[in-house]
Amino acid sequence: QGDLDIDIGLGMDAEELVPPGVRVSLLVGLSREECMYLRARLAIAGLTDVDEVDTVQEANALTVQRRYDLVVVGLDVQGDDPWALVESLKHLPEPPHAVLVATHTPSWVSMERAEQLGCLGTLDIPFNPQQVISLLHKA
Repeated sequence: QGDLDIDIGLGMDAEELVPPGVRVSLLVGLSREECMYLRARLAIAGLTDVDEVDTVQEANALTVQRRYDLVVVGLDVQGDDPWALVESLKHLPEPPHAVLVATHTPSWVSMERAEQLGCLGTLDIPFNPQQVISLLHKA
């Protein structure tokens, strides 16, 4: 006779639910213009759900709450070590399918380190459209 409240959400927040087939991306430590360019390229590649953060700390907080298929980490991010973020992504319960690093100052050292940490590749900033397209097709 009394009011009965049944929670059929099974403890999941609406923000955590991603429809089947939707791939989610995270952009870390990139400028507004860089994010806009990558959002356009990601949309063309079918990655339409994109989160953006400025710091490694914000990225760490989001990766605990949500599973990402692709993470692009700007190596020129201010504050914490972006390489520590790249390393921590491998240890998530559901690690990203692909991780890319992006930098204004590409070098053999950064490319080798990215490869050692299991990154799909390194993006040069300013972006080379062919390089971006090639790496996104691999993701």
